[in-house]
Amino acid sequence: MTIWPEIQIDFLADRAALWLVLGIPACLILSIWAYRCTLPPLHRGKRILLAAIRFFALAALLIVLLNPVVHLRIVRQRPALIGLLWDGSRSMEIADAGENRADILRRLFVSDSLKALGSRYRMRSFVFSDRLDSIPPSTPDALTFSGSATDIAAALDALRDRYADHRVAAAILFTDGRITRGTDPVRVARSLGYPVHAVVVGGAAEKPDLILEDVQANSIAYVGNVMPVEAVVRAPGLDGRTAEMVLRSDGRILARRPVVLPSGSAEKRVSLTFMPEEPGFRKLEVAFPAIEGEFTAENNAREIYIRVLRRKMSVLLFAGAPGPDIGFLRRVLSRDPDVSLTVRTFREDGGFYEDGTLSRSVLEETDLFVLLDFPTRDVPESLWSPVRRVLEETDKPVFLIAGRRLDMTRLSRIPSRMPVHPPVRRDEREVRIRLTADGSGHPALAIHQSIEENLRAWGRLPVVYSAWTAVRPRDGARVLAETDDPDRASPEPFLIASETGYVRSLAFLGTGIHRWDLMMQGIGEGNALATGLIEKSFRWLVLRESEKPVRVATDKRVYQAGEAVFVQLEVYDGLLNPVDDADPDGTLDTPGGPETLRFTPSGPGLYRTEIRPLEPGDYRIRAAASLENRVLGRDTTEFTVSRFHPEFLDVRADPELMAALAAATGGISGPPDSLSAILGTMDFEPERVERIREFEPLHSAWSLVLILFLLSLEWFLRKRKGLP
Repeated sequence: MTIWPEIQIDFLADRAALWLVLGIPACLILSIWAYRCTLPPLHRGKRILLAAIRFFALAALLIVLLNPVVHLRIVRQRPALIGLLWDGSRSMEIADAGENRADILRRLFVSDSLKALGSRYRMRSFVFSDRLDSIPPSTPDALTFSGSATDIAAALDALRDRYADHRVAAAILFTDGRITRGTDPVRVARSLGYPVHAVVVGGAAEKPDLILEDVQANSIAYVGNVMPVEAVVRAPGLDGRTAEMVLRSDGRILARRPVVLPSGSAEKRVSLTFMPEEPGFRKLEVAFPAIEGEFTAENNAREIYIRVLRRKMSVLLFAGAPGPDIGFLRRVLSRDPDVSLTVRTFREDGGFYEDGTLSRSVLEETDLFVLLDFPTRDVPESLWSPVRRVLEETDKPVFLIAGRRLDMTRLSRIPSRMPVHPPVRRDEREVRIRLTADGSGHPALAIHQSIEENLRAWGRLPVVYSAWTAVRPRDGARVLAETDDPDRASPEPFLIASETGYVRSLAFLGTGIHRWDLMMQGIGEGNALATGLIEKSFRWLVLRESEKPVRVATDKRVYQAGEAVFVQLEVYDGLLNPVDDADPDGTLDTPGGPETLRFTPSGPGLYRTEIRPLEPGDYRIRAAASLENRVLGRDTTEFTVSRFHPEFLDVRADPELMAALAAATGGISGPPDSLSAILGTMDFEPERVERIREFEPLHSAWSLVLILFLLSLEWFLRKRKGLP
């Protein structure tokens, strides 16, 4: 319904009112005087018509010249908007007491209650899982249940963003309430400003089920070394029963053992070991067979990928002076069975505290150089030059920890190992650091699988010390972490990574990393992040891709069914310069046959595509790139879509969470048969929508058209009557 528009006119010309008061009568008098008598004589009515046309033309010209601005305000009413959010995750396929949750949602979708609601209000339906997608109304087949996660907070956020210019009156969630991804939905719902109701489907009672919650193993193993694999098992309702856990790879059983299942909701950790025989990527599957009486076997198996190397990683740590950071690094690396550590700490008399010389062959066989405040100005050239020459002449990766003693000028002579231009030294100060968008998902810092968990963990770290400012990353380097200093207008880069062809390096522009170990343990948080940073970053530095002109990779190796797979293709020429205008080509080998991939440019030499959804199984990507009908190179990669699904980790509904969410927003939560009662509480006034338009006749061609039309009409009529 539209209310009659309001019109307001403002004149921008000086003394417009005076000109109107004087000009309009003048236009009228001039028009009457021009047609008071005519030759040849005209009938009185025709003279009045011609005078009126002349008056309107002159008046319109006067008004346009006074530069008016016309404000047109239109107010209309439209029915209130209600958002219906339907859970599209895999957990909706679960049957409680013989009835499938998906069938319940489909029945509610076409219920008479919702049809009646749609006749009164604007209803918009969406299906959500890890994202929000709109679906047509009254079409139950549009409800699909293949989502890889349940993220209610993201769904509510997406609804708010989609209707930022509308007033949403209410939202109704149709879900089991069991979230498997994202932040607290209660906090998000409380910020919306409108009631969120919840219709909870599914039972909340614990069901007998064997659940393989997690599988953990080092991402790196070595040929001939025993490799442990640890699984975390729950088995509610199956107390004391025995099941066999199997570890297999490529269909071959590597280890097996019987497991007495834990009671209630208790967790049990079970280990298996095997010995890798060949280098390369290996997919490991840990699985239990289906047990009679369990609710579902969907959560009985999980897969992980490991990389098998031929030998241990050789790490050479140079320190500019003794200090607590050396002790921390020693402890972390000495505990790692995959690392062979050598330490050299500079002594003021020009030597090292540790015994033993470092020959050229030892330096060349080192896999990773760690420079902890090294070299300092006091380090003689006889100690530094052998290290510098090896770094200049080979592709050895470097982890730089830059304290106040470091001589940046000497390091700047090997720019390929420096992710930053030499910064400016200043007094050492305390800094707190935070991850950047690049760092939150970077493999060197991925202590947790979830980006949200990573950000929270890094946000709890104590301060460290930095003596550097005016930090400028080199071209191609990525800032993974930056200082979080409220006294500075902009943050300083703190942790910088570079990857140029063969060469990888990391620069940590501060000291005091040992504080992350001691202080976090002191408050009961543990040192997982401090030790994980060292272990993950060292492995990222050492594990390089071969110098191939075409490289294809996925963002991880194991995916959940329905989860998006992001594929990146890198294309370089013979000198490893990015090729921006290549013609990429890709093929996805699936269990059902090959499919074509289409890449789109996303940066210098970078091409990306997204694949979703995929069924469980093993997949292979074959990619190639050409330029002017010349093939630049080819590459392949593999990934797995796991049968395991987080939606089946806990199959119970969570009515308590939905009740808390509804109560926080003034809504109602209940089972499916409460939908009519929820809808009965809805009584919303129509939304008033105001639309204001501005029009300036002086700058409009239509004003000129109108004036010319009136003058032309007058001229035409005059000529028809024989007037000059």
